[in-house]
Amino acid sequence: MITKSNADEIESYLSDASYMRDGFAERVVFPETSEEVAEVLASATRERTSVTVSGAGTGTVAGRIPFGGIVIATDNLNRIKSLGHEQGGGRAVVE
Repeated sequence: MITKSNADEIESYLSDASYMRDGFAERVVFPETSEEVAEVLASATRERTSVTVSGAGTGTVAGRIPFGGIVIATDNLNRIKSLGHEQGGGRAVVE
């Protein structure tokens, strides 16, 4: 799992399309599996650290902007694990 904490590297994860400013975080983590997400969340819970989830950054209500803690970036959670066809529909298991 990649972790970044350099201000220049994480700057784009501190804002979204809402134009709200002054977001900040200790670091941004890039998990690649659901197990890694669980590990990050368990650690944050133990340390009582706030967590912000970062998607594409296109939201306009500032939901992605952190004010402390860590950011979980979903950039690397992009695989389809399985597809199932059922009568009247189907299902997908994705990261």
